[in-house]
Amino acid sequence: MKTKEVDSESKNGAIAAAIGITLFCTLIFTTIFHNTVEFTQHNSFTMHLLFIGIYIIVHPIIGKIIYEIFSVLCRGINVVYNLQGSSRWGVESNAALIFASAWPLSGPIGITVTLIGVILGFLFKKLFH
Repeated sequence: MKTKEVDSESKNGAIAAAIGITLFCTLIFTTIFHNTVEFTQHNSFTMHLLFIGIYIIVHPIIGKIIYEIFSVLCRGINVVYNLQGSSRWGVESNAALIFASAWPLSGPIGITVTLIGVILGFLFKKLFH
């Protein structure tokens, strides 16, 4: 019974963190949008609300796409380096939620590192086997 309760608490913590990260990214990108639009003469409150509404919907979709790309690359790392058990690369469900919501930071870094790992592993495997 305790494991379900702990799992539920960790899931709720991951959801809260994902919501917080999404709102923080919305604030950052809205600020960038405001400063960009300020130079044009089309600066309006309605335009800002539209941007916020679209961004809050698009942010999780982009995060899911980046997470799926990262998952494929992690499976590639596991295959190339023959990783088994606890040494396998991947993200568990609670961490995946946070990874996907923090895609502006985790996406480029995670995808770049795993892509380099897959490419180098594949090259070394082909050259030395």
